[in-house]
Amino acid sequence: YINEVIDQMIPAVAAEKLAEYIAVFCETGFCSMDETERIVEAGKKYGLIPRIHANQLSRSGGVQVGVKTGAICVDHLENIGDEEIQVLMYSSTMPVSLPGAAFFLNLPFTPARKIIDAGLPLAIASDYNPGSAPSGSMPLMISLACIKMKMTPEEAINASTVNTAYTLG
Repeated sequence: YINEVIDQMIPAVAAEKLAEYIAVFCETGFCSMDETERIVEAGKKYGLIPRIHANQLSRSGGVQVGVKTGAICVDHLENIGDEEIQVLMYSSTMPVSLPGAAFFLNLPFTPARKIIDAGLPLAIASDYNPGSAPSGSMPLMISLACIKMKMTPEEAINASTVNTAYTLG
C-alpha cells in the first residue's frame, strides 16, 4: 500500500493539483517512522508540504520524523515527552494540539503547559471529523484548552488564531 501511495496516488494528486499538503498518521498500527518519512519525501518531490499526525496514541516517533522532514506541523501530541519537546525546540515545525480528539476519544490532553513553558509556540485546531472529533467548534476547543490543558485564555486564543495560521502558511 505504501508503494501505491508513493508511486501512484501522490503523482496523480499532484498532476491534478488536488492538494497543497501531504499528511501522514505516524502511529503504531498505521504508518511507521520509516514509512512516514518515505511518504513525506515522495510528496515533497511534488511540492506538497508535510504535516504529520504524531504521538496521539503512543510516543510514535512522529515528532522526530516531522522535524527531520521539515513538516510545517506535528498534530495531536497527546503523548509527547521531554525528548520530543527538545527536538521541536530548534525547528520551524509547529506543535499542534487537537483537544477535540482527546476529549471525544477520552485520551490524555496535550501537555500544553509543558510545551509553552519550554518556550515553544502551540497551535490549536479541532481535528473535525466524524470518527474521532465530531465537533468543529473552535470556542469548544479554546475552552478545552483552558480547562483541560491549563492554558490561559490569551494563550488559547493565540494558539487558535496566529499560531494555527502559521501552519497554513
